Amino acid sequence: MFHDLTNLPCITCGMTRCAIQFFQGHFLAALQWNPFVFMVLCGVIAFDVYALATVIARVPRLRIHLSTQRAEAFLRVSVISALALNWIYLLLHWRNF
Repeated sequence: MFHDLTNLPCITCGMTRCAIQFFQGHFLAALQWNPFVFMVLCGVIAFDVYALATVIARVPRLRIHLSTQRAEAFLRVSVISALALNWIYLLLHWRNF
């Protein structure tokens, strides 16, 4: 709806096309559609490989514990910054949509 009202891309513009290109093996095209979603999909694949290796090797899982408020704030700011940078990228390439 944001795209229809403003004629500008929203944060999720190109997400479906990125996923389709990614799963068809066209990684450069997927990266061009939506870099944030591309990185999320790469992270999911990496996690799946890690989880499979953990199950096969029967070793304990890695636990990540954010023990300080500063670490939690850093994580939040990092995610929000990544989304903002992705949106800036989409705004600069909005004619592709």
